[in-house]
Amino acid sequence: MSGNTAKEIVGNSTTSVHTLSITNTGGITTKLSQLTANSLSISAGSKFTIDTVKAVAVATTVTNAAGTSGLFIKSSADRANGTLIFHNAAESPVSATVEMYSKAVATTVVGSTYSNYKWQFFGVPVRSIVVNPTFNGGYIRKFNEAGSTSSTHWISLYSGSLTPFTGYEITQPIAKTYTFAGELVNQSFDSGKLTYTTAAQYPGQHLIGNPYTAAINISDIEFGSSLETVIENSVYLYNTGSLADWTSSGSGTASVNDSSTPGQYIVIPKNIANRGLGIPGQIPSMGTFLVKAMSDHANAWVKVAYPANESGTSLVKNTTLQRSPTLKLPCTRIDVKGASFGDRMWIFTEPTCTSGFDNGWDGYKELGTTTAPQIYTVEPVGNFQVNTVDNVHNTKIGFIAGTGSEYTFTFTHENIESAYSTLYLFDSNTGEYKNITQTGTQYTFTSSNTSPIENRFKIVTAIDQTTKTTIHPNSGLKVYNSQKTIVIQNSTVHNGTLELYDLSGRIVLVKPFNANAVTRISTAITAGSYIVKAITKTDKITLPIVVN
Repeated sequence: MSGNTAKEIVGNSTTSVHTLSITNTGGITTKLSQLTANSLSISAGSKFTIDTVKAVAVATTVTNAAGTSGLFIKSSADRANGTLIFHNAAESPVSATVEMYSKAVATTVVGSTYSNYKWQFFGVPVRSIVVNPTFNGGYIRKFNEAGSTSSTHWISLYSGSLTPFTGYEITQPIAKTYTFAGELVNQSFDSGKLTYTTAAQYPGQHLIGNPYTAAINISDIEFGSSLETVIENSVYLYNTGSLADWTSSGSGTASVNDSSTPGQYIVIPKNIANRGLGIPGQIPSMGTFLVKAMSDHANAWVKVAYPANESGTSLVKNTTLQRSPTLKLPCTRIDVKGASFGDRMWIFTEPTCTSGFDNGWDGYKELGTTTAPQIYTVEPVGNFQVNTVDNVHNTKIGFIAGTGSEYTFTFTHENIESAYSTLYLFDSNTGEYKNITQTGTQYTFTSSNTSPIENRFKIVTAIDQTTKTTIHPNSGLKVYNSQKTIVIQNSTVHNGTLELYDLSGRIVLVKPFNANAVTRISTAITAGSYIVKAITKTDKITLPIVVN
């Protein structure tokens, strides 16, 4: 593409060419979602720009005679980074300029004084870049596994150079865009043996940067061992935030959306990546991921492949969209929302998994402060944010209340019909079975953070007919049935309502009952199992009944 005036490449969302030759001094910008070329060459004095969200995949090599000014990859505040995938050998580097938008800011400004900074984790996309003048106006810190205190866990950098694959964090008074000019990173990553410092604040935790101009497929990351005692086969992603966000929202609060829970981690087991209901599948360019070595072991390592062939690459276009027909496992996501904060967890079904810790399938819950609600599954070996089991029946749900008193669970399902006909939430405090088979079902309850950690909930696939009703202390309600007649003993001063449900959750009968009275309600229901709920202004009980 020649000339001396700025031009754009337009056409179908995906376009393929054999040879892409840029000889335009005015500049060429691709506006295609995906542009594929066998080779790319940029002549001296020319410029090729890859816009945000757009991708260029070069099957063989890139030749750039224009230097760092000849190839430009864009970033912005609210769009995925531009993507370049190429297959030059490591000894044939490509020069370019890459943008990185940093949303990290000071949240408190008094006159010219800034404080309460939010930090953003990042990795550099070039083989080396100096701190000054690249990050003028910003503050840089380097992650240090061996640090035994908060001041040594992060090392401030005022000079020197930043290197690829290293995890850093950055902040500045106001959000801004940084530019990195240099040779792009196009070699594979081998961490070598990851250190495990027993006296460290966080032993075995390592922050790794994605230095590529493309996203890394999480499922393609190679771990040195499948043994939990050596290294967790999971990555932890972090949303931009401050220490205050971490402590106020809860360090274990899970989110795939920066705007909802900043300053939080989400764990992604390797085998679960991109397999259902918002579980991320990639690490964006210049993003970071945290891995956990569990012991001082030779096989505590991770690798990311950047081979010189298309089929073996671990890299994909930067995007939050699902791009491939990955097999979606039966999955239930539970979101809990309080007055101010929320949390999230996942339960997957895979026949080969167990209720123990299945490395690469399960992810531990990182518990935080009690100022935010937190939810997780409770298994004999620990608490999980992501739990993959062979059968969800009797899966216990742990809950910690935040500063509020009223909370709502929201259930979202994917492909559960392939494994289960019905799902219920059982609340042992009320004895209620809530049919949660339908996506979007909600369950509202009260809890206090003055109470111990609650294990009152569990997911079941069938109602246990032997379950005894849990009645609140001093409850004035008792309910039982004699065949098709339901008897309510109400010793309170409040009138009430009786509700009868079948096992699909459909309401069958609604009848009032009086205060300070025994009410007998005759029904014409067919034989079978039902759920009966009696409610007054101050009391509520729920229990299963069987009609013969």
